[in-house]
Amino acid sequence: MYCYRLHGYLSPSDLPVLPFISFAESLEMAKIPTVSFTVVEQLWNKNGGVTVVLHYLDNSDIYYFILPHQLSDTPEYHHMTLNQIHLTQDHHCDYYAKPLLDRFVRRLQNRLRTREQLNQLLIGQPENELQGLLLLQKQEDQDQILIREKIEEVQEHMEVERRYRPDGQGAQEAKEAFELAKQSL
Repeated sequence: MYCYRLHGYLSPSDLPVLPFISFAESLEMAKIPTVSFTVVEQLWNKNGGVTVVLHYLDNSDIYYFILPHQLSDTPEYHHMTLNQIHLTQDHHCDYYAKPLLDRFVRRLQNRLRTREQLNQLLIGQPENELQGLLLLQKQEDQDQILIREKIEEVQEHMEVERRYRPDGQGAQEAKEAFELAKQSL
């Protein structure tokens, strides 16, 4: 992933129109440590990237954007090296933004990698899916929250299947309730 910063202080009305990203749904820099990655993933899939705004002064904001592909620097924006502080092209606000964006990008990479692995894994029997999820959960470079949600979904699906099979307890209860309702008519 590649992170870029627009040059200068910009108000929302002064933002350039770029063909590869929209700044209409920018995340606020102050909120990115706590933003839901479900929301971030939706923005990524919808826009092909994510934009972040650092509110600096009244109507003078600094805009960053993250893309899956590399672009050449232009007079409107430049590539940022997140793991190096004190570069000559850095704005003084970048010293605050870089560590936050670096962590955010790593979390986003983990989320997208985990989603890709889940899409490959969650095709089959729930028992096999659960075993695969438990193995995936042991890897540190995965999005643990997403994996936990998927484990709960698979376990719930397995419980419903077990309970409402023709020979299951829930099926017998449903059959008895149906018979009682039928007799009361």
